[in-house]
Amino acid sequence: MTIRMNGIFFLLLLLLSSHAGAVLLPRVDEMKRLVAEPPVEIEVIEPLLIEGKRQPHVVYLGYPVERVLRAVLGDQWKTAAAEIEFRALDGYVSHIPTERFDQYRAYLVFAKKHSRGFNLKSRAPDAKSISLGPYYLVWDNIHQPDLIQEGATYWPYQVNEIVISKAPEKNPVSEALSQPARELEKYCLSCHRVNGYGGNKSLVDLAEQTKMLGEKGFHAWVLDPSSIKPDSGMPAMFEGMPEPDRKALVARLFHYLNDLPRKQVDEHP
Repeated sequence: MTIRMNGIFFLLLLLLSSHAGAVLLPRVDEMKRLVAEPPVEIEVIEPLLIEGKRQPHVVYLGYPVERVLRAVLGDQWKTAAAEIEFRALDGYVSHIPTERFDQYRAYLVFAKKHSRGFNLKSRAPDAKSISLGPYYLVWDNIHQPDLIQEGATYWPYQVNEIVISKAPEKNPVSEALSQPARELEKYCLSCHRVNGYGGNKSLVDLAEQTKMLGEKGFHAWVLDPSSIKPDSGMPAMFEGMPEPDRKALVARLFHYLNDLPRKQVDEHP
């Protein structure tokens, strides 16, 4: 009976979702019932608040993401999907390969411990509070510190939907440039789009924007977005990395995007 009811619940979530193949995540009280376990505390170094050597710790309440996916998608979710998309209310889309969940411990959290509000205030002096709900995907970067170098990559907040993909959506990337292609998808295409592939937070094609900015402008924009647009909500990229590595990564991304044939930008694949 329980299996049947979970199946019916899954179908209802699927019908209510705004994207084909997407599952709308349930409210927190319903999630507690589905997971059938009490939430756990998870302490992380919050990448949205890292500044230089300052690494603030935050304690959240939530569930191991594998238990959430199993409760919502069923026991076969890992073998049925090549990647999981975590879609946010603001159009952000995080494409996460399923094998990553075997490498690192992730949690889908819904509250901060000892706090009424589920939000953060970013580092900018005039920044507004960032609402994290309904759900925020976090990673155990204290016990797995190599995650700190990735910054906020794969940390989507305001998550309300998940999408299972049997094969990754076609990415307009040359096979000869596989390293910058993977880096582009990992670090940029949660918000930005190239040739229709990626997130929905920015309406301008990233390759077109790169060509307009030029190399110097692109470097400044990625490393310090407020230097190009003072009121930018975009975070400075790769701040957990050593500075030489940051600059080398930005250079690879620029040359890849700048060298994309215009037809790959203007035409659908």
